[in-house]
Amino acid sequence: METKRCLFCEQIVPARQVGEELLFEGCYCAPGGQYRLKHDYYAVGQDAGFRAKSELFPLVSGYIRERTEYDEAVALSEETIASIRTSADVPGTIEEKALRLLRYLYRNAQGPDVPVFIHRLTERYNLTYSPNLQEFIYIIDCLKQDGLIERSGSSLKLTVEGWARAAESEGRQGAKRCAVLLPRDEQLRQAWIEDIIPGLERIGFQPKLEDEADRRDGQADAAALLAGCKFAIADATGRSPSVFYAAGYAHGSRIPVIWTVRKDEAEGISVPAGQAHPIRWSDTEELAAKLKLQFNKGD
Repeated sequence: METKRCLFCEQIVPARQVGEELLFEGCYCAPGGQYRLKHDYYAVGQDAGFRAKSELFPLVSGYIRERTEYDEAVALSEETIASIRTSADVPGTIEEKALRLLRYLYRNAQGPDVPVFIHRLTERYNLTYSPNLQEFIYIIDCLKQDGLIERSGSSLKLTVEGWARAAESEGRQGAKRCAVLLPRDEQLRQAWIEDIIPGLERIGFQPKLEDEADRRDGQADAAALLAGCKFAIADATGRSPSVFYAAGYAHGSRIPVIWTVRKDEAEGISVPAGQAHPIRWSDTEELAAKLKLQFNKGD
């Protein structure tokens, strides 16, 4: 089997080409898992400058690691990678990075004071999106001093206080992310915010809605909005080009898309081949009920 060096953790692992992508398996970015990278970016990444390799690539490694921890498919392109640098989902401070380690221990421990063994600790600093081992060890020491974890070699365990802190954060941030793609209609957008978004949150999803200040067409914006999402909901009402563009980007990134459309505009609406017909709705309260039923069926 062919092997390649992962751009982001520099481990040599099995890699094979699947269409226009390279599939990497079992590196430090995705231990026990895999991620996909656009083939044409691999050469670009190899020739990247020192700043990208020292600042951006560790963030990408942490991003892959965390997404695969949540069993999310990861498909990277040049645009997706560029968006990671400024993504709100990527921790930027020591405190935010420390919280990611607490949440990792919470997901992998059976309870407080139960150890989690991190084998090859010297290679696992992507657990905190850190650029090097020194910062990772510093974060561990900070958590120890704050009484949130205890460490013995490669064994880490949450204290009772650390468990509570991690549980609170995981419950707030660990929900399944989904992108909501809407036309630029303020009245429609407000109705979704009032009736659809809260319903998605109640059934355990974390909806991501395009920020009003950042509503610009472009691949980078679609990549930022869809980064880390398990699926997308795209509303075809108004036949918005930006909605169809972002939905196409999601489909190309292997992110499932659920289509919806207001009944009075449903005639003639077509979605890409292989995707389900849009859910038709008269008002957002009806749509909220239909989406809830859709997800209950999925369970």
